[in-house]
Amino acid sequence: MYQKLLAKAEELDWSCWEDEHGGVELGKHSPAGEDFSFYVGNKENLAEEAREYADDFDIEEHVRELLNAKANGFAGVPDLKTLAEDADDIKGMLDELADALEETECEGGGEQ
Repeated sequence: MYQKLLAKAEELDWSCWEDEHGGVELGKHSPAGEDFSFYVGNKENLAEEAREYADDFDIEEHVRELLNAKANGFAGVPDLKTLAEDADDIKGMLDELADALEETECEGGGEQ
């Protein structure tokens, strides 16, 4: 099932990097060009952890972190309006990924 979930993520243009500890990092460029990624600690729970990450993603916190990085000299951070729109788009990307993974998992009938 895990390979089907990875294939679905890649179909949605997410890159996937597995590590030696049984986890996977998923990454994708946001519409404004942010190199966005998040880590799933147990690849066997990929759909569940992607849903948790999507549900917990805080748009305001994401924007605040990038504004702090910009204030500390991090180059390439866009203006506030662009950041807010992009963070909203990232939330949409995460929801789309979680929905697709859950759907794929249900179609798989729980196979391993």
